[in-house]
Amino acid sequence: MSKVWDWIKARRERNLTKYEEAKKDFERVIGRPSIEIVLELPPSMEDLKAEFQSLKDDEEFISEVVKLAERYLRSKYGRQE
Repeated sequence: MSKVWDWIKARRERNLTKYEEAKKDFERVIGRPSIEIVLELPPSMEDLKAEFQSLKDDEEFISEVVKLAERYLRSKYGRQE
């Protein structure tokens, strides 16, 4: 029975991986352009690890990062609004 269960779980994981890849392809083609970056916690702030990890769900932080990206793109490529 465990071999069957292992086979079912392995198949589910493969299907989930294929789904995630298809979802990313769909969003890349149809959706708005987006990027993903890895942001590491600075070594001097190790004591704020939990707070740092919670930033990925913090709407205020995400809003500030979007504003930063807009300012950077405008200054680098000269687009004014």
